[in-house]
Amino acid sequence: MKRKDNRINIAGFTALLAYVIFISWRLFFYAYSDNYREQVTDINYNLVPFKTIMNYLQNIGHIRFDVWIYNLAGNIVAFMPLGFLLPLAFKRFKAMKTCAAAFIFILTAEVLQLVSRRGVFDVDDILLNILGSIIGYGIYKILFIIFKAGGKTI
Repeated sequence: MKRKDNRINIAGFTALLAYVIFISWRLFFYAYSDNYREQVTDINYNLVPFKTIMNYLQNIGHIRFDVWIYNLAGNIVAFMPLGFLLPLAFKRFKAMKTCAAAFIFILTAEVLQLVSRRGVFDVDDILLNILGSIIGYGIYKILFIIFKAGGKTI
């Protein structure tokens, strides 16, 4: 049983490493559609919670759908794997450790976007990314319960 758990943790860690490389590429080089991130001269940031989210929701008819969906739903969906893979890779990661690690990763990425000027530091991105991580952790827990109930552990 322990050997199987170790293989699952190794597979989870490998998937987590691949995910971190992929999401880093998306955060710093390729945004979405035909939008690539380039270094800009101005430092862009939003420190007001829900400002960007409300702007998208209030102007839904004036903002292209792909921009709207990538910035709102994309920020949630893109970080669901983080919440799923952290406890899969590190079996001692329960809800609080997973949320804390996700928050540190997301905050670091946002700060690096600010410093490198390859994106926007946006508190709303942090909120949406954390929500995605929490949903990912919830999916992990549901699957853990399902597989454990069936006599199998993940």
